[in-house]
Order: sequence, then structure tokens, then C-alpha cells
Amino acid sequence: MRRGVVAVGDLNIDILLYLPRYPELGGEALTEHLEVHPGGSAANTAVALARLGVPTSFVGRVGKDFWGQYLLEDLRREGVDVSCVQVDEVHGTGTMVIIVVGRERTILGYRGANKYLTWEPHLSEHLQRFEILHLSGYALLEDPQRSTALQLLREARRLGLQTSLDTGYVLSALGLGKVLEYTRNLITWVLTNEGELRRVLGTLEPATVLKLLEEWGAEAMVVKAGPRGAYLYYRDRTTPYHSPAVDVPVVDTTGAGDAFNAGFLYGVLRRLTLEESCDLANAVAAYKVSGRGARYLPRLEDLRSFLRPELWRKLVGQDL
Repeated sequence: MRRGVVAVGDLNIDILLYLPRYPELGGEALTEHLEVHPGGSAANTAVALARLGVPTSFVGRVGKDFWGQYLLEDLRREGVDVSCVQVDEVHGTGTMVIIVVGRERTILGYRGANKYLTWEPHLSEHLQRFEILHLSGYALLEDPQRSTALQLLREARRLGLQTSLDTGYVLSALGLGKVLEYTRNLITWVLTNEGELRRVLGTLEPATVLKLLEEWGAEAMVVKAGPRGAYLYYRDRTTPYHSPAVDVPVVDTTGAGDAFNAGFLYGVLRRLTLEESCDLANAVAAYKVSGRGARYLPRLEDLRSFLRPELWRKLVGQDL
């Protein structure tokens, strides 16, 4: 029986610098707080799902270096299947420098081995174990990773898996036309945010978003809206469902979207409605922003104490 999620995308080391303010161009700034964490959008989502008890696999590529081995061991400890992670003999492990000022974060990145992910025949057999394939948009930026990701998407649909795409930076980097060309009719749920969507559409007017959703050929689109929660668009509805955010003190938004993705997919796997899945996703994202680093993620017992009892019973249930 198929169960769980296979996540495809980047696996990185995140170096976080917490600054009181940005320096001027050419200037300097010092921090008294630095942290190093495992990261990578798809890997963060995989870990979040594993902590919630979902069978999860990660498909990606790391360098044959200290950080690559560290990241693989970390995923194993989290319970994520790493049998399809490739090790690159030439290129180093992806590294992101993340500058956090207040509620905002800026990322400077080296993708390294990530973009050299290649297709291997056993990936098709591996997919057959899972119910959902989740793809980070970063995997569409460059070949050969892009070609591999698209082959995985096509194979997933052929095998009957549902698919989700977190568009991320790729919408701005490649442009909407290219992303549609690559992924049209291959995605079940598009997961994006207001900033990404506004940059490519020029508006967030519901009719325009619904027209895009229809062109994409997806079942639904979730538009994350930060402190205002998220909006769920269906092709057959004229107005979106608004899922409000859970109000918490914000410490660090790094990885909040990845945590949201995990909460949404967990809800889908629990056979919740998509509206309820968005509500649960907002709760998981709220937990994440209350702590530092992309891997400040809840286990089920953490989520139970974090949610109001009536919301826990509605979204997760008593049988866990």
C-alpha cells in the first residue's frame, strides 16, 4: 500500500546571521548570534513530515564532503529515507547564508551539488511506494536537476501519485511562462506566496489567479500570505477560502513556507478537506516562526500542546 511523501529538491547547510540592521552597500555589520542548521526547502518539508509521523523520502544530491555526510546523517536521525540521495564527487554541498533582521530574512546561496541531480532507473520503482511527490521549485532552476525533476513529475503522474509544487524563487527567476511550460498538467496542488504571485501576475485579483490555476491544470492553488494566513483557490469557485494565521510572537520566518507545505500535505494524507489542510498548515508554520532556524519544527506532541484542544480534535484527532 502506498503511504507518505517523497520530496525532491535541495539539501543545504544554512548559516544564519541575526543582525539588528543591514549594513550599507560596501559596509560592515557584526552579529553576536550565529547558528548553523541543516536546510534546503524540500528537505525541510521532508523533516517536518517525518516529525509528524509520515513515511518520508528525500531525493537530492550532496557533495562528498563533511557537510554532505553531516546532512545525510541528520536526515537519517529524523527518520527520512535517504536511499535516493546522490553523492557528488566533484561539487560541494549546497550552502546558504541567511541574514535575519527582525521578521525579514535575506538569503545568499551556493547551490553546489544540488543542481547536478541526475535520473537513475531505480527512482521509478522508488516512487511506487508513495502517495504524494512534493517538488521544490528550486529543482527547476538548472539542468540536469531540472530534467530529472520533470522526469520524476511525469513518472509520478503516470504511476498515479498526487503532486505538489512549491514555486519559491523559481517563479521570479525563470518567469511564469517557463514554469508553466515545464509543469502544466503535472501538478495537483500549487503552493506559492503573495509576493511571488504578484511579481509575475501584477495583481492578486481572484479572477486572474483562477485563470492562472486553470491554465496550470492544477486542482487547487494555495497562496501563503504570512501574518494574514493563506488563501485557497479552486478552479470551480469564484472566491478563495481564507485560512487565518495562528497569532504567535515571530522569532524567525526562515523555512515557514516549508513548514506550511508539510502541514498541508499532512492534512491531505489525513484525508482532511483542503480547507482544513490549510488551517493545519498555518498551525505548523506558526510553530516554526516561534523559534530560530528552518528546522524548528513540531512533532505531534508539540503540535498537540500548541493547538487549542478543539482545533487539535478537528484537524488531527484523538487517535494519534
